[in-house]
Amino acid sequence: MSTIAWHLMFRLVDQRVIAPSTAERRTLARTVYESCAAGGLLAFRGSDTHLHAVVLCDRVMAGAIARNLAIRLRWALDLDTRFDATRFQPVQDQRHLSNAVEYVLRQDVRHGFENDRLHDASLLPDLLGLRLLGPEVVRRFREHLPRLGRSSLLGFLGVPDLEPGT
Repeated sequence: MSTIAWHLMFRLVDQRVIAPSTAERRTLARTVYESCAAGGLLAFRGSDTHLHAVVLCDRVMAGAIARNLAIRLRWALDLDTRFDATRFQPVQDQRHLSNAVEYVLRQDVRHGFENDRLHDASLLPDLLGLRLLGPEVVRRFREHLPRLGRSSLLGFLGVPDLEPGT
């Protein structure tokens, strides 16, 4: 069976919270986009102590993305410790891809952290039109995950709908 994507997981060696403040979580999101968008980024979510990303590429490119992202995050977040070895999980088929992306975007539910209710360290605000960091990633998400529509995404945010503001 072929690998259609890679699920990456990053954690600091001392397992501390990677981006404790809102500003740092937003920096994390910008850094993920800047580092990974051209390499096939499909989804990401920073939790408290780790970061997940799903990338559509081969294993060699996934390794380069992981190395570059870890370096850039240390610099952007002024971290005084290094990242542990990145964990790589192959994504084998479309169902696995959908499950992996849902797993990534629902990290708050899985781990019970409440420090990022607005998903600042996630792709979700971009998918819902609340932020415009990476239009190419949003396009890629919609092309490869057509069954994860707006109602599912709103559920990940924990709201039934969004009302336009002024």
